Amino acid sequence: MLNRIVLMTLMLGVVFAGMPGMLEAASGSGKSKVGKVEGVLAAKSATGVVIRVQNGSTVSLKVVATTKIEVAGVRVPLTRLRVGARTQARFDPATHVASKIEQ
Repeated sequence: MLNRIVLMTLMLGVVFAGMPGMLEAASGSGKSKVGKVEGVLAAKSATGVVIRVQNGSTVSLKVVATTKIEVAGVRVPLTRLRVGARTQARFDPATHVASKIEQ
C-alpha cells in the first residue's frame, strides 16, 4: 500500500513538472491572475479554441465578444485563425475565457 502511494506521488510529480511550460500564471501589481498558453491551434469553433502545447496536452478556451483576436498584429474575426498555426493566448484561469488570442 505504501509503495503504491509513493509511486502515485512520483507519477504526479512527473506530470506536474511538465505543466509550467504549458500554463503560466502571472500577476501584476493589484491585477488579477492571467493564464498564458502557447502552442498550435488544434481546433476552433464559434465559441472557443483548443490549443495543443509542446507536451501534447491541450487547453480549451472560451471565446466571448470581448476576446481580442489578432493575426500578425491586426484585429480579425475568430474565423481568420488558422488551425495548425502557432498560437498564444491569455485567459482567466478560473473561467478559461480568453481575453486575447494571437497568431
